[in-house]
Amino acid sequence: MQRTLDSSLACPSCGAQARIFKNGQSTCAYCGATLPPLPFTHPGGTFKHSSPLRIGMKAKLGGREYVAVGRLLFRDAEGYTWEEWVLLSQDGDAQYLEFDEGKWTIARYWPEGDQSVQVTDYSEGNTIALGGQTTTVTSIGTQTVSGVEGEIPWPVRVGERNPYADFGTGDTIFSVEQASDGIEWFRGRRLDAAEVYTLFGLQKEAKAEIQHDVVQADRRRFGCLWLNLSLLAFFLCAVASSITGRQVYSGQLTADQVAEEGSLVGPFPLKPENSPHRLYLSSGGLNQTSVWVQGVLEDASGPVFEAEQEFWDETGYDDGAWHEWVTDSNTDFRLNKAGDFKVRLYADPEAAATGAPITVRVYEGVRHATPLAWFGGIGLVLGTCFWLSGAPGARRGLAEAMQDK
Repeated sequence: MQRTLDSSLACPSCGAQARIFKNGQSTCAYCGATLPPLPFTHPGGTFKHSSPLRIGMKAKLGGREYVAVGRLLFRDAEGYTWEEWVLLSQDGDAQYLEFDEGKWTIARYWPEGDQSVQVTDYSEGNTIALGGQTTTVTSIGTQTVSGVEGEIPWPVRVGERNPYADFGTGDTIFSVEQASDGIEWFRGRRLDAAEVYTLFGLQKEAKAEIQHDVVQADRRRFGCLWLNLSLLAFFLCAVASSITGRQVYSGQLTADQVAEEGSLVGPFPLKPENSPHRLYLSSGGLNQTSVWVQGVLEDASGPVFEAEQEFWDETGYDDGAWHEWVTDSNTDFRLNKAGDFKVRLYADPEAAATGAPITVRVYEGVRHATPLAWFGGIGLVLGTCFWLSGAPGARRGLAEAMQDK
């Protein structure tokens, strides 16, 4: 649409360009004179309100008074919608207040924009110079008018489609729309909801929005706290996993020394304590072969705990050379009573031919990382939920990324 005011439509009583349509009647927004409806008047009621603003409300902008004479609902090709309020001063100066996914921007016509461009000249993410500053193309697409309400002072119809591009740098925004009869540029800035409601004299709503912003900020801070705690927990988890405790026994046999009924290594004393013990098994020299090993912890009364693992070390060539191996394993356990213990080793009969070494180590005072891992996981979930609940823009970005994927 080409947003051009027709001076012949001014109020004959006071000359004001702004008129409002309520209760089936069109009136001058400034002197109240009854006027004939515009040929493109739309009574509204076809799409719901997404903010407390209503037709006929007045706002103070730059020391001047503006009237909300109408609103437009736009939709892009992906189905996202946004709302635009048309604000007119008494002499016809127009500003456009946009509400998009909880974010507000105010803009007006920018005559310095290049009239020779085409929207297709731009690509999302490109940087260009506008108004003496470097800006980035934040979005590009085609907008469709999905709803109209009020006395919009230029022809507009539902279903009308226009290519557009948006540019942003800090709080300053630019946009360009390509209509059938030319290019229109707009320049504006971002506003927060409390500022918008204050401009319209909606003090109660402004106060509620300020309180809402405080709650959102608290949620973000709380989320960041939990995220930091979860990172700390994961770091401590990694540290704890690398601490093996105090070694109380180490022994080694070769695979051919392991008897069919098992071979004992030890003894060594162990006693119950707050931290768990760890039984460590390993092997080596397994070139293109494998060894199954089982270690059973025993005391005078019999087996107490067991662990087993198949060790192997292989290389090969498919699309490229590869080398894969499993040559060590460890399992944690706790004791109910103190005593002298041994480890009985078993190996598969084929292992004897390898002569591979089998190492047994036992540690006490092992730092267990599982509680820290649980705390880190819970903290990560809580932190993400609280941070996203306090950052609606991040929620939309995440939704868009998931949709694109």
